Amino acid sequence: MTSNNKSPNSKPPKSNSTMRTIAKKFSPGLLVVASLIIAAVAVYASDGSTVNYTATAQITGPDGICKKVTNNSSTGLSEYVPSTATVAEWQSFVANPPAGVTLAACAVSCTAGSETYSSSGTFTVPVGSSGCTFIVQVWGGGGGGSGGVIPGADGALSSWNGTMIARGGGAGGSGIGGVGGTASGGDVNTTGGVGGDQNSPNGGNSPNGGLGGVPGADGALPGAGGGGSPFALVVRGGGGGGGYSSKIYAPGMLSAGSSVTIVVGGGGSVSGSGAGSGAAGKVWVVWN
Repeated sequence: MTSNNKSPNSKPPKSNSTMRTIAKKFSPGLLVVASLIIAAVAVYASDGSTVNYTATAQITGPDGICKKVTNNSSTGLSEYVPSTATVAEWQSFVANPPAGVTLAACAVSCTAGSETYSSSGTFTVPVGSSGCTFIVQVWGGGGGGSGGVIPGADGALSSWNGTMIARGGGAGGSGIGGVGGTASGGDVNTTGGVGGDQNSPNGGNSPNGGLGGVPGADGALPGAGGGGSPFALVVRGGGGGGGYSSKIYAPGMLSAGSSVTIVVGGGGSVSGSGAGSGAAGKVWVVWN
């Protein structure tokens, strides 16, 4: 009698052809392709935003311009928006959105802020300020006071973008005060105060800025003239105050990311015995 040791639950071994089929399904090449697809999707997703079907989202592109994107695509799928790709890719999307995708201007917003410049530099219009009103104020440097026959030094001009200019105050001279600095290019342009003469050699004030120095004292920031010598027996004169210019920019007049060159003028130095120096100018930018 021949015995049969097979278990009731045992299965016959797979044929070679079946094993080859399984191996093909999970071949290394297929796994590599799958990995590349996953990586490509990950990179693609990291370069933008996704707007779900029938949804609306406010998205800011790499050029700082915000768009309200509404996805009513006939595909019924989410839509990719290249918000962190290159500026060219973003602008191409804005100019030619996919079918069913509409773009509109975002609600105007403003992230308020301010910057003060006591030395020359560059102002970059911040992203997120498209709905802001900008107020720019510029003061020229104050003139230096004098305490002798040789005048002090004039204050230097300050400017915003080379178009708004506040000129420095004149130096105090032999018994005469320095002239106030003029201004141009703003909505408001005001000449600085004249420095005092031999009898009362105070420095000239800078409009909306510093007060002129009393005899022997420096002018106050920004832009005030220095006082003449406190000694009445010497010829003396106060320095003139720096000019003042201000301008208001309505929302949208300054483009986010654009740069503006700023020049800040120094105050004039003194001449002679005990006189005061002129104060440096200033540029102040406020947006809200």
